[in-house]
Amino acid sequence: LGDEVEARARELAARHQSLRRVLDNVSQGFLAADREGHVDAERSAEIDRWLGPPQGRPLWTWFAATDAVFGRALEAAWMCVFDPDLPIECSWEMLPRELSTGAATLRVEYRPVRDGEGLAAVILVVSDVTAEREHARGEERQTELAVVVLHFVRDRQGFTQYFSEA
Repeated sequence: LGDEVEARARELAARHQSLRRVLDNVSQGFLAADREGHVDAERSAEIDRWLGPPQGRPLWTWFAATDAVFGRALEAAWMCVFDPDLPIECSWEMLPRELSTGAATLRVEYRPVRDGEGLAAVILVVSDVTAEREHARGEERQTELAVVVLHFVRDRQGFTQYFSEA
């Protein structure tokens, strides 16, 4: 029996190491939190790099240390998500989707973990969308410039007069 227990423990340790290798080598952040906002110990390294370790804090307090508005919104919505009297489809829409770390913009997606009758936990998938947002802002600036040039081409005199007055 002792040999079987040891073999099973080695097998579990190998599986844990394999999962840890995956979590630590993806560009997204993954974590799970229960109804009280307790963060599971197993999470991707990317999460700790972006937010630091949770240090036993509830999920919303941990996020609030980086983005206070996001943290407050998450706390309010989290209570609604786990309220059995509210339809999950409605309360799910209240969860905040984007936060700023100062240097990066992170998008958060939520995945329910059900326990038969209700919601047991939520998995958060966090992605760095900083480059996407910068690209979108660059496209907006190009579009604005194109509109200015178009007005100039269509009505050069009116554009020149407007420019002089401005």
